[in-house]
Amino acid sequence: MESGTTFIVDTNIAYDAGIAPNLTLVQSEVQALLDADDLMAAKQVATRQLSYRPRSVSELRHTLSLRGFGTHIIDQVIERFRELGYLDDADFARRWIQTREQLAPRGTRLLKQELRQKGIDADLADEALADADLDELETATRIAERRLPKMNGLDRDTQRRRLAGYLERRGFSHEIIRQIDRRFFKA
Repeated sequence: MESGTTFIVDTNIAYDAGIAPNLTLVQSEVQALLDADDLMAAKQVATRQLSYRPRSVSELRHTLSLRGFGTHIIDQVIERFRELGYLDDADFARRWIQTREQLAPRGTRLLKQELRQKGIDADLADEALADADLDELETATRIAERRLPKMNGLDRDTQRRRLAGYLERRGFSHEIIRQIDRRFFKA
């Protein structure tokens, strides 16, 4: 940094560091102030993100990275928010599954895929799915009961094909789809 360079940091950061306006600082002091300012800004971004909905560690890390924060700042924010209980991948996975089951039911295959996309590791996703104790057949039955009346004017084979495709796209296994087919389209 060249002499006479001006930096702008949050007034609270400067106040906490005992910095007065127009004070000359050495490079290490400037870097410490800039890091403290970045840390505060990153915490604000993280708080705002978590106020919308719970996030996985991976999601929050990605968001902060996109905002240009350095790895050392991101690691500090992640660690602090974990300590405070604001970030917990196991809790995130449980909530994700519960919300999906209530609002947009899916099969376990698709739920696991969604959790993996959110940055949840495979073992944790499997554990959360096992804990959720989902009844895929019951869920698929509810979906079929809502879906079939919308297909009233279609022939039987078209209804079967469309319902099977619909359930497959929502992550249900072929075995569950076969059971639904037998239940609603007895031969």
